[in-house]
Amino acid sequence: MISKILFILLVTQLLISCSSSTKGSKNMAGSEKKDEFYWIENSDFIPPEIEHYRKEMDYFLGGAEDKDVLSNESLSRASSPRLESVQAKDQPIGQANSLCHQGEFEQAEKILRGNFLKFHKHPSYWNQVGVCYFLKNEYRKALLFFNKSRELDIKYSPAINNLAVLYLRQGEDAKALEALLSVIKMDRKAKTPKFNLAQLYLRYGFFDQAFPLLMSLHQEQNKDIDVINGLATYHLAKGNPRKAISLFAQIPEPHSLSPYIALNHALALILSEKKTEARELIERVDAKQLESLSKQYEKIKQLLGDQA
Repeated sequence: MISKILFILLVTQLLISCSSSTKGSKNMAGSEKKDEFYWIENSDFIPPEIEHYRKEMDYFLGGAEDKDVLSNESLSRASSPRLESVQAKDQPIGQANSLCHQGEFEQAEKILRGNFLKFHKHPSYWNQVGVCYFLKNEYRKALLFFNKSRELDIKYSPAINNLAVLYLRQGEDAKALEALLSVIKMDRKAKTPKFNLAQLYLRYGFFDQAFPLLMSLHQEQNKDIDVINGLATYHLAKGNPRKAISLFAQIPEPHSLSPYIALNHALALILSEKKTEARELIERVDAKQLESLSKQYEKIKQLLGDQA
């Protein structure tokens, strides 16, 4: 019975953490195509010096690289799957990305609008516009701009990764799998697609396929929170809760109290006959953050004997 509950908890939790609305994206509304450049005004057409695309501009030049193996490709923390965004320390596109992740969409739009002529030949520019729309939950527009990015560079890996994330949000997991496999084949150094593919494998119970992807990321830097959580989930699913506990213990607060981490950690403690520790952990989880994980939370409490 425990093994059955274990599988349900793990797989359902990963589904919840990755999924959102499944409303279709196949037919893009004509009105959204028409307003693609709605924010461009005559005053924007002051001829600046056009910056030609250089791949090295697509990476973050400062921050937490010592702890986060994916930090030079994504600002999305403690979430799954991950978007890839431009993160150049002294570049306006990177500044816009940071603002969008903070929810400052109007400020980000001003920066992007003001740099349209300078960067409009960059696939990274259009990718970032798509990221901002994605973070606003405007998925059709995000799809439009991710594809616009690929028009400039059909092999631009951040845009392909982000299309995969978009497909996951819309319940099109087969298309997401195809996109992630293709981007990894084209760019074997890209880390974010590997992470997302591992999450997709975990979602469907293909734990042995997820493990080498997670280990390759972990070997580059062993303090990335989401990678550690993925490895802990793998060991828990493979019937080694004690190994999972040792990995969960490496995740610092407040991340360790995030429901999608804490619930699996508590399950590992229960399976290791450490119910007191599991109960103490569950009591510290903020119920307001549970959202769609409330059923998993109640199942854990049942295993602890706290509910009938």
